[in-house]
Amino acid sequence: MEKAVAIGRIHPGKPQLVNHPVTPGGRTLAEAAAQMLRLTDAAGVIRAHPDYAAPQAKMDAITGLLRSGRFPLLD
Repeated sequence: MEKAVAIGRIHPGKPQLVNHPVTPGGRTLAEAAAQMLRLTDAAGVIRAHPDYAAPQAKMDAITGLLRSGRFPLLD
């Protein structure tokens, strides 16, 4: 948080979203963080490979992963 304050992303004296409504049944911070970690892991695997044009089967697999419902953060 210190870094966010230092670069002006957070203004401790003026929190903007403290009273912002939350969707009933929405994900928790821990669930959102877990989804982001899994997405980061998936991106790391993709980044580790050469920049070849992806075969359509791979593109379909990635699209399927993103649309699988396993990452509601992307909805």
